[in-house]
Amino acid sequence: MNDLENNRACPLVKNPSPDCYCFNMTSRNIDTAIAYCGNKFNECEIYKNIVCLKEIVVQKTLKTL
Repeated sequence: MNDLENNRACPLVKNPSPDCYCFNMTSRNIDTAIAYCGNKFNECEIYKNIVCLKEIVVQKTLKTL
């Protein structure tokens, strides 16, 4: 991977879920938000759950077509 790929932010940062660490940052979660909402978003359980749910919805939608 190149440096640009390593420095990507989570795609959810622009429109975060209320569960996301960056949704309501406080001094208690700022370190976690920086880590997971930054370049470690693929390791974030919140991100993985949201992506998984979206894939399930798409699959169910496609089955109804």
